[in-house]
Amino acid sequence: MAVSESHEIAKPSKNGKVALTQEIIDKCVDACSSGFTIEKCAGLIGVPIGTLKTWTHRNPSFARKLETARKNHELSLVKSIEQAGEKSWQAKAWCLERIYSYAQPSARLQVSGDVQHTAGGSFAALLAGLASRRMEKKAQVIESQEVKALPIPPLVDLLGVVLRIIAPQSHTLSSARGTVPPLVL
Repeated sequence: MAVSESHEIAKPSKNGKVALTQEIIDKCVDACSSGFTIEKCAGLIGVPIGTLKTWTHRNPSFARKLETARKNHELSLVKSIEQAGEKSWQAKAWCLERIYSYAQPSARLQVSGDVQHTAGGSFAALLAGLASRRMEKKAQVIESQEVKALPIPPLVDLLGVVLRIIAPQSHTLSSARGTVPPLVL
């Protein structure tokens, strides 16, 4: 069926709303029996998903028809997998794993919440102590006081250091604090 035809199924009535018709019911049941979800059915007939869900709430027989169609499709899929199992053991294994929750332990990774270690008591105590110290440091950072700025040395003192690095033996510099001797490396 073409896309333009599917939108013609849902026709707005005089009040602007789309009414649930037998044609829409038949189309949705047919789509669900082929594997469509409720969301895909809404797109197929050209209505918002909310409209289709409202129809299913207001019309329980419509909801049962859709659910029955989906379950019949599911049953047909399982039957075809069973038929494939006559020739292929993988199909039978798939059924056992998915339907009856059988799983091969070697083929699946299982993660459990239990953690066991062989660390001695002193090592475990050390780890616990580290964890508590980390928490104390976080608390100290939160409770820290205002940081005081360090005084900036006068520019002349900085200049003297720079001059000592550039020409260590040739210059001396006078400052308010006195003569700065050359830096000997």
